[in-house]
Amino acid sequence: MRDLLLAKGYEVHYQEFAGAVRNDLLSTVLVWRFDRFARSTSHLHKALEEFNKLGVQFVSLTENIDTATPTEKLVFTILGAVAEMERAIIVERVKAGMTRAKQAGKDIGGWRATRLDGRPRGYRKPSPPNPELLAQVHRLHNKNLSLRSIAEEVKRSHTLVAKLLKIKVA
Repeated sequence: MRDLLLAKGYEVHYQEFAGAVRNDLLSTVLVWRFDRFARSTSHLHKALEEFNKLGVQFVSLTENIDTATPTEKLVFTILGAVAEMERAIIVERVKAGMTRAKQAGKDIGGWRATRLDGRPRGYRKPSPPNPELLAQVHRLHNKNLSLRSIAEEVKRSHTLVAKLLKIKVA
């Protein structure tokens, strides 16, 4: 839903949305899934209470829930609690899996300052250039060819050609 609104040129911010509800600019709040609207049952209930006080209807497309009737409010509450429980179970399982992976000595992600061999990350020992390629690039450069022309001739990138030209030939 958010993607659809953004594609149509709308920018959705919760504070602006809440302000529009409070200023009586909206009659209905339409959400794709209500668990995407709120992260906890208590937040969902607080929002629903505020909507009811303001006479704003809350509708979920995928759950087909319209909070206009008491029965649908009950279903809404139950599904909100189930969604919150699902999120808590997922978090619990992820944490348990990470703990198990750590105990097994596996890398569970994150950034290391150094590689396993002790070198700093991002550091790569440069390999020496091919002497024939280096000589050929310098010869072509001495003929006043452009970097791109030299790159096409030697079938290499113009960036590599520029780096090779910085190296002095004996």
